[in-house]
Amino acid sequence: MSVVDPTVPALANHPIGEDRGSQLVVADAWVLLAAAATAIGAAMPRTIPWAAVLTAFVLALVWRRPATFVLVLLLSASLLSARAWAGLDPAVAGAVQGRAVLVTDPERKVVGTTAVARLDGQRVQLWAHGRSAGALRHALAGDVVQFQGTRQTRSSVAIAADPWRRVVGSVELTTVLSVQPGSWPFSWANEVHRRLEHGAASMPSPDRALLAGLVLGDDRAQSPVMRYAFAVVGLGHLLAVSGQNVAFVLAAAAPVLRRFRLRTRFVVVVTLLGFFALVTRFEPSVLRAVVMAGLAAAAASVGRPASGLRVLCLAVIGLLLVDPLLVRALGFQLSVSASAGILVLAPAISRWLALPAGLGTALAVPLSAQLATAPLLAGRTGGLSLVSLPANVLAGPAAGLVMTWGSSAGLLAGYLPGPLAALLGLPSRVLLWWIATVAVTASRLPAAQVGLSAVVVALALATPWWWWTARRARSMAYRRRSVALVLAVGLWLGAGPLEHRAGVLPAGVRLHRQGLYEVLVVTRPVDGSAVLRALRGRISGELEIVVVSSSARGAWQAGAAVMEVYRPGLVLAPVAHPGVTLIGPGDQYVLGQLHVNVGSQASIGSSSSPLAIEVTGDEADSR
Repeated sequence: MSVVDPTVPALANHPIGEDRGSQLVVADAWVLLAAAATAIGAAMPRTIPWAAVLTAFVLALVWRRPATFVLVLLLSASLLSARAWAGLDPAVAGAVQGRAVLVTDPERKVVGTTAVARLDGQRVQLWAHGRSAGALRHALAGDVVQFQGTRQTRSSVAIAADPWRRVVGSVELTTVLSVQPGSWPFSWANEVHRRLEHGAASMPSPDRALLAGLVLGDDRAQSPVMRYAFAVVGLGHLLAVSGQNVAFVLAAAAPVLRRFRLRTRFVVVVTLLGFFALVTRFEPSVLRAVVMAGLAAAAASVGRPASGLRVLCLAVIGLLLVDPLLVRALGFQLSVSASAGILVLAPAISRWLALPAGLGTALAVPLSAQLATAPLLAGRTGGLSLVSLPANVLAGPAAGLVMTWGSSAGLLAGYLPGPLAALLGLPSRVLLWWIATVAVTASRLPAAQVGLSAVVVALALATPWWWWTARRARSMAYRRRSVALVLAVGLWLGAGPLEHRAGVLPAGVRLHRQGLYEVLVVTRPVDGSAVLRALRGRISGELEIVVVSSSARGAWQAGAAVMEVYRPGLVLAPVAHPGVTLIGPGDQYVLGQLHVNVGSQASIGSSSSPLAIEVTGDEADSR
């Protein structure tokens, strides 16, 4: 959700409305071009001499031509991006002892606990196991960790895969000596995290995890199935704090803000936005939303008109000049694209639908955001979500209420005894149940995702229908609605034969097929959500058997995630779990021509060593 200055006067009522409007349109066009040039420069780092940039800046000041300022931004962003890349020198390997300041909250993985920290002026990824993991797990961003460990360098390929995080190495912690609170701003922000967590203590674990995602953007405790469900139906943005959260925070603070004068209100708003960014860990989408809100507040405080598109472009320019590597962050790309789509497309779509104002806006906003982000998401997920629009319409209002209530009453509940805190959390529990039900139910629909073939079918049906209605129908509203209906039907028809682009199965996961029957084998700990994403588009028949050959906790979690989504007929594992058939060396299971043979453990003497699983009878090589 974008933040637009509400004090902009209506141009139609301006004494020189027509001229003023044309001037604003031209200015917005140049600002848009400047933002595009800044993004291009940040994406194409070049070592340009500072003298050339300064010369271009001086010429821009002398000529005062918009094109020269656009050129300056292009050169500046390219130079700053090159300098940022040059600063990503791999860390020096070897034993290390010192103090590291956590940049992110520690996250529990299948192979230990990890967090990004700042050490000796560089960002490294800390990895802890055993007792060290327990000590690190209870820390939060901003805390200071005194440790002993071994530092390893990171390859240039790994750095380039996610450059905006600036992680140049890793540290294997052998001993965590102490964990101390950080500076007072981080301590205050962490107190908000702990109070929200304490206030939600009476909720079931899935509800607590979903509440943390909606209010704070903290998805560390989300189950693989829940992350997969929200991603596949286009609700993933609810779990990543963005402009919508910023808007709700400002709305909740509005009664207090109205009591201040404009200039004082601006200072209070900027302070509130900065603290909110600190609480939500400066995620790229949060930075975009916070800077936009700050610019809109600044425009309101001085009484200058600022369109939403101009505010967005100025925010992009400022952020990319400060941190050019943000241009490579998917969260930043999606946030900017969604905001631009809402600002540009939503009004036109709302008018085109010709529906009542409230319903038209409720449909136009998520639809415009989905259209704007479709090119980015389609290349990464292999398709577009057909259920995203209804899912957002159904879950969006409830998510907004959770964000507002959770950040106010939820924080208050953190200071109250258990029974009172549970009473304050009751509305959130009802809303969270509804949001989770919408996400999980929609993700299990047969056409939750479509790709290019479905779009082609839809357009092939809609184009002749549009031509016929243009000649026959007198009502424009009828024509628009009928074409929208035909488009929807075409998408559903095209979704049937579609086979999504298959993802790459993680190491330790193999899929075997014979006819319509398929067998999945998990041999090692692996992230369950990664397995679910890779399986989407691979399962073409029935996933009849899931084999978890290892008793390791991470392996079983991945198998459980697959069980919950695909509901296989038989689940085999070497440890007892509800709905699981115990297996051991010598067991054999037959599914058509597929034969599952269980051998001895791969390495003797370890209870978590995987059983040797052999599957024969594949139509093709196992994948």
